[in-house]
Amino acid sequence: MKTKIIIYSVIAIFLLSCENYSEQNKEASYAPSSDMDYMPESEEIIYKKEDFSKNETTELNDDENIINKTKNIAKKIIKTANISFGVSDYKKSKPNIIKIIKKNKAYVASENENNNSYSISNTIVIRVPAENFEKLLSDLEGEAESFESKSINTSDVTEEYIDLITRIENKKKVEAQYIELLKKARKISEILEVNEHIRRLREEIEAKEGRLRYLKNQVGLSTITVYVHQDYDTVSYGFFHKVGKALSGGWEGFLTFLLGLLYIWPVLIIFGLIGFFIRKAIKKRRIKKSKLKK
Repeated sequence: MKTKIIIYSVIAIFLLSCENYSEQNKEASYAPSSDMDYMPESEEIIYKKEDFSKNETTELNDDENIINKTKNIAKKIIKTANISFGVSDYKKSKPNIIKIIKKNKAYVASENENNNSYSISNTIVIRVPAENFEKLLSDLEGEAESFESKSINTSDVTEEYIDLITRIENKKKVEAQYIELLKKARKISEILEVNEHIRRLREEIEAKEGRLRYLKNQVGLSTITVYVHQDYDTVSYGFFHKVGKALSGGWEGFLTFLLGLLYIWPVLIIFGLIGFFIRKAIKKRRIKKSKLKK
Protein backbone atom coordinates (compact mmCIF):
# COMPACT_ATOMS: atom_id res chain seq x y z
CA MET A 1 0.00 0.00 0.00
CA LYS A 2 2.76 2.40 0.95
CA THR A 3 4.58 1.54 -2.26
CA LYS A 4 1.53 2.49 -4.37
CA ILE A 5 1.19 5.83 -2.55
CA ILE A 6 4.83 6.66 -3.22
CA ILE A 7 4.47 5.74 -6.93
CA TYR A 8 1.32 7.88 -7.33
CA SER A 9 3.03 10.83 -5.58
CA VAL A 10 6.04 10.66 -7.94
CA ILE A 11 3.75 10.52 -11.00
CA ALA A 12 1.74 13.55 -9.74
CA ILE A 13 4.89 15.62 -9.15
CA PHE A 14 6.18 14.71 -12.61
CA LEU A 15 2.93 15.79 -14.28
CA LEU A 16 2.88 19.10 -12.37
CA SER A 17 6.45 19.91 -13.37
CA CYS A 18 5.65 19.16 -17.05
CA GLU A 19 2.65 21.48 -16.89
CA ASN A 20 4.73 24.36 -15.42
CA TYR A 21 7.37 23.88 -18.09
CA SER A 22 4.68 24.00 -20.80
CA GLU A 23 3.23 27.24 -19.39
CA GLN A 24 6.68 28.89 -19.25
CA ASN A 25 7.31 28.02 -22.91
CA LYS A 26 3.90 29.40 -23.83
CA GLU A 27 4.62 32.72 -22.09
CA ALA A 28 8.02 32.91 -23.77
CA SER A 29 6.38 32.44 -27.17
CA TYR A 30 4.43 35.71 -26.65
CA ALA A 31 7.40 37.75 -25.39
CA PRO A 32 8.19 40.71 -27.71
CA SER A 33 11.58 41.40 -29.23
CA SER A 34 13.91 43.43 -26.99
CA ASP A 35 14.77 45.61 -30.00
CA MET A 36 11.26 47.05 -30.15
CA ASP A 37 10.95 50.54 -28.65
CA TYR A 38 7.24 50.20 -28.02
CA MET A 39 4.72 47.34 -27.71
CA PRO A 40 0.98 47.92 -27.09
CA GLU A 41 -0.35 46.06 -24.04
CA SER A 42 -3.31 44.38 -25.72
CA GLU A 43 -4.69 40.92 -25.11
CA GLU A 44 -6.27 40.96 -28.57
CA ILE A 45 -2.94 41.19 -30.44
CA ILE A 46 -0.94 37.94 -30.60
CA TYR A 47 2.79 38.04 -31.44
CA LYS A 48 4.56 34.88 -32.54
CA LYS A 49 8.09 34.14 -31.49
CA GLU A 50 8.94 33.00 -35.01
CA ASP A 51 8.00 36.43 -36.42
CA PHE A 52 10.40 38.26 -34.09
CA SER A 53 13.22 35.83 -34.73
CA LYS A 54 12.77 36.62 -38.43
CA ASN A 55 12.88 40.38 -37.64
CA GLU A 56 16.12 39.97 -35.67
CA THR A 57 17.76 38.14 -38.59
CA THR A 58 16.55 40.83 -41.03
CA GLU A 59 17.87 43.63 -38.78
CA LEU A 60 21.30 41.98 -38.60
CA ASN A 61 21.37 41.72 -42.38
CA ASP A 62 20.25 45.38 -42.67
CA ASP A 63 23.05 46.49 -40.32
CA GLU A 64 25.58 44.63 -42.47
CA ASN A 65 24.13 46.27 -45.58
CA ILE A 66 24.45 49.74 -44.00
CA ILE A 67 28.07 49.05 -43.01
CA ASN A 68 28.87 47.86 -46.55
CA LYS A 69 27.22 50.98 -48.01
CA THR A 70 29.17 53.39 -45.80
CA LYS A 71 32.47 51.61 -46.48
CA ASN A 72 32.21 52.48 -50.17
CA ILE A 73 31.44 56.18 -49.59
CA ALA A 74 34.21 58.47 -50.87
CA LYS A 75 35.46 61.36 -48.76
CA LYS A 76 33.05 64.27 -48.58
CA ILE A 77 34.94 67.59 -48.67
CA ILE A 78 33.36 71.06 -48.68
CA LYS A 79 35.61 73.60 -50.42
CA THR A 80 35.35 77.40 -50.17
CA ALA A 81 37.66 80.15 -51.41
CA ASN A 82 37.99 83.95 -51.33
CA ILE A 83 39.97 85.85 -53.95
CA SER A 84 40.58 89.59 -54.30
CA PHE A 85 42.22 91.48 -57.16
CA GLY A 86 42.24 94.80 -59.01
CA VAL A 87 41.79 95.54 -62.73
CA SER A 88 42.50 98.60 -64.87
CA ASP A 89 39.19 98.51 -66.78
CA TYR A 90 36.28 96.96 -64.89
CA LYS A 91 33.86 97.28 -67.84
CA LYS A 92 36.09 95.04 -69.97
CA SER A 93 37.00 92.63 -67.17
CA LYS A 94 33.44 91.92 -66.00
CA PRO A 95 32.34 90.14 -69.25
CA ASN A 96 35.61 88.15 -69.19
CA ILE A 97 34.91 86.99 -65.64
CA ILE A 98 31.39 85.87 -66.63
CA LYS A 99 32.85 83.90 -69.57
CA ILE A 100 35.35 82.19 -67.27
CA ILE A 101 32.51 81.25 -64.87
CA LYS A 102 30.38 79.76 -67.67
CA LYS A 103 33.36 77.92 -69.19
CA ASN A 104 33.86 76.06 -65.90
CA LYS A 105 30.13 75.11 -65.72
CA ALA A 106 29.64 77.39 -62.70
CA TYR A 107 27.03 80.05 -62.02
CA VAL A 108 26.73 83.37 -60.16
CA ALA A 109 24.81 82.88 -56.91
CA SER A 110 24.88 86.59 -56.01
CA GLU A 111 26.76 89.81 -56.69
CA ASN A 112 27.01 93.23 -55.07
CA GLU A 113 28.32 96.07 -57.27
CA ASN A 114 29.31 99.48 -55.87
CA ASN A 115 30.33 102.58 -57.82
CA ASN A 116 31.50 105.96 -56.49
CA SER A 117 33.84 108.79 -57.43
CA TYR A 118 36.95 106.87 -56.38
CA SER A 119 36.36 103.27 -57.48
CA ILE A 120 34.01 100.64 -58.84
CA SER A 121 33.89 97.20 -57.24
CA ASN A 122 31.90 93.98 -57.29
CA THR A 123 31.63 91.07 -54.86
CA ILE A 124 30.61 87.95 -56.81
CA VAL A 125 29.63 84.67 -55.12
CA ILE A 126 30.16 81.72 -57.48
CA ARG A 127 28.97 78.08 -57.16
CA VAL A 128 31.14 75.71 -59.13
CA PRO A 129 31.22 71.87 -59.47
CA ALA A 130 33.84 70.52 -57.06
CA GLU A 131 35.91 69.00 -59.89
CA ASN A 132 36.29 72.46 -61.53
CA PHE A 133 37.17 74.32 -58.30
CA GLU A 134 40.94 74.64 -58.83
CA LYS A 135 40.59 75.32 -62.57
CA LEU A 136 38.16 78.21 -62.01
CA LEU A 137 40.42 79.75 -59.35
CA SER A 138 43.39 79.58 -61.71
CA ASP A 139 41.40 81.19 -64.56
CA LEU A 140 40.21 84.02 -62.29
CA GLU A 141 43.78 84.71 -61.15
CA GLY A 142 44.72 85.11 -64.83
CA GLU A 143 42.22 87.99 -65.13
CA ALA A 144 43.84 89.91 -62.24
CA GLU A 145 46.12 92.86 -62.98
CA SER A 146 46.99 93.57 -59.33
CA PHE A 147 46.57 90.37 -57.32
CA GLU A 148 45.81 91.07 -53.64
CA SER A 149 44.74 87.96 -51.70
CA LYS A 150 43.50 84.37 -51.92
CA SER A 151 42.32 81.97 -49.20
CA ILE A 152 41.09 78.38 -49.54
CA ASN A 153 39.25 76.44 -46.84
CA THR A 154 38.30 72.75 -46.82
CA SER A 155 36.02 70.93 -44.40
CA ASP A 156 35.81 67.12 -44.18
CA VAL A 157 32.18 66.14 -43.48
CA THR A 158 32.55 62.42 -44.29
CA GLU A 159 31.94 61.35 -40.70
CA GLU A 160 28.77 63.43 -40.38
CA TYR A 161 27.61 62.23 -43.82
CA ILE A 162 27.98 58.54 -42.87
CA ASP A 163 26.41 59.14 -39.45
CA LEU A 164 23.35 60.74 -41.07
CA ILE A 165 22.91 57.85 -43.52
CA THR A 166 23.17 55.30 -40.70
CA ARG A 167 20.73 57.15 -38.45
CA ILE A 168 18.20 57.60 -41.28
CA GLU A 169 18.34 53.89 -42.16
CA ASN A 170 17.93 52.85 -38.51
CA LYS A 171 15.03 55.21 -37.93
CA LYS A 172 13.31 53.94 -41.08
CA LYS A 173 13.62 50.39 -39.74
CA VAL A 174 12.03 51.41 -36.45
CA GLU A 175 9.32 53.27 -38.38
CA ALA A 176 8.56 50.09 -40.35
CA GLN A 177 8.21 48.17 -37.06
CA TYR A 178 5.73 50.72 -35.75
CA ILE A 179 3.73 50.50 -38.98
CA GLU A 180 3.51 46.73 -38.50
CA LEU A 181 2.34 47.29 -34.91
CA LEU A 182 -0.27 49.73 -36.17
CA LYS A 183 -1.71 47.05 -38.46
CA LYS A 184 -2.16 44.69 -35.47
CA ALA A 185 -3.49 47.30 -33.03
CA ARG A 186 -7.16 47.08 -32.01
CA LYS A 187 -7.65 49.61 -29.23
CA ILE A 188 -7.96 53.35 -30.04
CA SER A 189 -5.42 54.21 -27.32
CA GLU A 190 -2.89 51.85 -28.94
CA ILE A 191 -3.51 53.29 -32.43
CA LEU A 192 -3.07 56.88 -31.16
CA GLU A 193 0.12 56.04 -29.27
CA VAL A 194 1.71 54.22 -32.20
CA ASN A 195 0.71 57.04 -34.59
CA GLU A 196 2.40 59.57 -32.28
CA HIS A 197 5.63 57.53 -32.35
CA ILE A 198 5.44 57.32 -36.16
CA ARG A 199 4.88 61.10 -36.42
CA ARG A 200 7.93 61.88 -34.27
CA LEU A 201 10.08 59.42 -36.20
CA ARG A 202 8.96 60.91 -39.52
CA GLU A 203 9.91 64.44 -38.34
CA GLU A 204 13.37 63.23 -37.25
CA ILE A 205 13.89 61.37 -40.54
CA GLU A 206 12.88 64.42 -42.63
CA ALA A 207 15.16 66.72 -40.61
CA LYS A 208 18.14 64.42 -41.09
CA GLU A 209 17.33 63.95 -44.79
CA GLY A 210 17.27 67.76 -45.16
CA ARG A 211 20.70 68.03 -43.54
CA LEU A 212 21.98 65.24 -45.80
CA ARG A 213 20.71 67.08 -48.90
CA TYR A 214 22.45 70.26 -47.72
CA LEU A 215 25.76 68.44 -47.28
CA LYS A 216 25.42 66.83 -50.72
CA ASN A 217 24.84 70.29 -52.25
CA GLN A 218 27.83 71.83 -50.44
CA VAL A 219 30.11 68.94 -51.37
CA GLY A 220 28.97 68.79 -54.99
CA LEU A 221 29.16 72.57 -55.54
CA SER A 222 32.08 74.54 -54.08
CA THR A 223 31.78 78.26 -53.27
CA ILE A 224 34.18 80.97 -54.50
CA THR A 225 33.76 84.60 -53.46
CA VAL A 226 35.47 87.07 -55.82
CA TYR A 227 36.15 90.70 -54.94
CA VAL A 228 37.17 92.65 -58.06
CA HIS A 229 37.67 96.41 -58.17
CA GLN A 230 39.00 99.30 -60.24
CA ASP A 231 40.43 102.37 -58.47
CA TYR A 232 39.96 105.47 -60.61
CA ASP A 233 43.00 107.25 -59.18
CA THR A 234 45.31 104.56 -60.51
CA VAL A 235 44.10 105.06 -64.09
CA SER A 236 45.59 107.65 -66.45
CA TYR A 237 42.91 110.06 -67.70
CA GLY A 238 43.03 113.09 -69.99
CA PHE A 239 42.89 116.78 -68.98
CA PHE A 240 39.18 117.25 -69.70
CA HIS A 241 38.28 114.14 -67.71
CA LYS A 242 40.22 115.55 -64.75
CA VAL A 243 38.47 118.95 -65.14
CA GLY A 244 35.09 117.20 -65.21
CA LYS A 245 36.04 115.15 -62.17
CA ALA A 246 37.16 118.33 -60.32
CA LEU A 247 33.91 120.14 -61.16
CA SER A 248 31.89 117.11 -60.13
CA GLY A 249 33.85 116.82 -56.88
CA GLY A 250 33.42 120.58 -56.21
CA TRP A 251 29.66 120.39 -56.78
CA GLU A 252 29.37 117.37 -54.49
CA GLY A 253 31.40 119.24 -51.86
CA PHE A 254 29.08 122.25 -52.13
CA LEU A 255 25.98 120.06 -51.74
CA THR A 256 27.57 118.38 -48.74
CA PHE A 257 28.24 121.82 -47.22
CA LEU A 258 24.59 122.86 -47.74
CA LEU A 259 23.35 119.64 -46.16
CA GLY A 260 25.65 120.29 -43.20
CA LEU A 261 24.14 123.76 -42.77
CA LEU A 262 20.64 122.28 -42.79
CA TYR A 263 21.61 119.88 -40.04
CA ILE A 264 22.90 122.70 -37.78
CA TRP A 265 20.27 125.38 -38.57
CA PRO A 266 19.16 125.75 -34.89
CA VAL A 267 22.77 126.52 -33.89
CA LEU A 268 23.07 129.05 -36.71
CA ILE A 269 19.90 130.84 -35.57
CA ILE A 270 21.14 131.00 -31.96
CA PHE A 271 24.53 132.39 -33.01
CA GLY A 272 22.80 134.85 -35.35
CA LEU A 273 20.61 136.20 -32.52
CA ILE A 274 23.59 136.47 -30.17
CA GLY A 275 25.54 138.35 -32.86
CA PHE A 276 22.56 140.64 -33.49
CA PHE A 277 22.21 141.62 -29.78
CA ILE A 278 25.98 142.11 -29.37
CA ARG A 279 26.08 144.35 -32.41
CA LYS A 280 23.08 146.32 -31.14
CA ALA A 281 24.73 146.79 -27.73
CA ILE A 282 27.99 147.98 -29.32
CA LYS A 283 26.03 150.47 -31.47
CA LYS A 284 24.27 151.91 -28.38
CA ARG A 285 27.60 152.43 -26.61
CA ARG A 286 29.00 154.30 -29.56
CA ILE A 287 25.95 156.59 -29.65
CA LYS A 288 26.31 157.33 -25.92
CA LYS A 289 30.02 158.12 -26.27
CA SER A 290 29.36 160.47 -29.16
CA LYS A 291 26.70 162.32 -27.11
CA LEU A 292 29.05 162.72 -24.10
CA LYS A 293 31.75 164.21 -26.30
CA LYS A 294 29.35 166.83 -27.58
